[in-house]
Amino acid sequence: MLKEGFWNRLLVKNPSFDRKRMFFDFFFQFVSYRFIDYHGKITDFCTGS
Repeated sequence: MLKEGFWNRLLVKNPSFDRKRMFFDFFFQFVSYRFIDYHGKITDFCTGS
């Protein structure tokens, strides 16, 4: 996907970025899951579920 392509280009330019990449992948996954959960709660509230 787009994010994966971004990470691959970054990795090609800077191979020592791998450790940071693993941290950021974890961080972004955590944030997106929290956001999706939060957004789902708002959607449920708006639809009255």
